[in-house]
Amino acid sequence: MPQFNTSTSTPIYNTVQAYLQSAHHTLRLDTATAKLYNFKYALKLVRGAYMVQERAEASGNGYPSPIHPDKPSTDQSYNKALEYLLGEVARGRVNLMVASHNRPSVELAVEKMNELKLSPSDGSVVFGQLLGMADHLTYPLAQEGYQANKVLPYGPIQEVLPYLSRRAQENRGIMLNAQVELKLYQSELKKRLIGRYTSN
Repeated sequence: MPQFNTSTSTPIYNTVQAYLQSAHHTLRLDTATAKLYNFKYALKLVRGAYMVQERAEASGNGYPSPIHPDKPSTDQSYNKALEYLLGEVARGRVNLMVASHNRPSVELAVEKMNELKLSPSDGSVVFGQLLGMADHLTYPLAQEGYQANKVLPYGPIQEVLPYLSRRAQENRGIMLNAQVELKLYQSELKKRLIGRYTSN
């Protein structure tokens, strides 16, 4: 990363999983290292993808689980990391991808960006959700001028399918989100149809 990431370009991104109990230590160490070696730290902040595997490996090898015990503590870890990193973005030290399907976390990011007067469109903070998931977050962000991306997993089917299965398992609220999205689509369709017929 020191070779490639400069104050004007950050092609290399790290991924930090907030469900790891070591996440905050890792973030502080990485940001301190970037400051020491004078490069811009860029990262994708995710909740975490391998809960079942992490717990099984820890149990099988006789060491404590490295991940937070439940979703509320993982959410708290993610949001704490998010606030810390947005402060670092405001200092010009970090570029951040907020990779989340979690509405409260996305709303927190937008609120903190406004509070810190961070530009929604300069690329220092971008949002990302998987293609086909959380459209109810991605599209409004884009409409408001935030850099909102759809992430498309790419690779051999035997590697991509388990990845997507884990996403569905670990985002248990996806069906709830799908219901929210359906209601939003219905509401938008109704507005457009009513608008079309009342304007004639």
